[in-house]
Amino acid sequence: MEKLSGPLDKVLRGLGLKKRVKERKALQVWQEAAGSKLARCTRPLTVKEGILFVLVANSSWAQHLTFFKPNLLQKINHRLQGNIIKDIHFQVGIIKEPDAGPPPEDDGDMVLDIGETEKIGEMIADFPGQDIIKEKIREVMTKEMLARKKKAAAGWQKCPQCGAYAPPESLLCPLCRIQGR
Repeated sequence: MEKLSGPLDKVLRGLGLKKRVKERKALQVWQEAAGSKLARCTRPLTVKEGILFVLVANSSWAQHLTFFKPNLLQKINHRLQGNIIKDIHFQVGIIKEPDAGPPPEDDGDMVLDIGETEKIGEMIADFPGQDIIKEKIREVMTKEMLARKKKAAAGWQKCPQCGAYAPPESLLCPLCRIQGR
């Protein structure tokens, strides 16, 4: 007995619907790709010509999510097993659940505020090079800024010698302690 998926696949491809079916599947994988926290304040709306349109609770979320777009695209396309979604557009609107508030700040999944993300954007705006390189630089800078923010929240302070973060139990950072500064 022949599987139905083979002939169905041929029919969908022949009608030019194979890609559209995969695009529509992006709506189903959004929650898994975005994670529960982001899924609570967003809703996938539709996909048109490889562009996923997502409803967000407010402009803060829209701004915040633009910086995670490359990561979200990668997760979605990984789940779709191909480069199906080319871009994501965030639209501000009403989410029908009450828990769509401001971006999370203090529960271990720390995020950068708008000012911090804008600062990173300004730093790489005039950087010469391809967009993919700029996005990698943005990703590295975001991770570094988040690490510093987490350390500050955990009581770490800047070392008076070099400016690096020192653990709460020490005045100097580990390198300055080793070097005896």
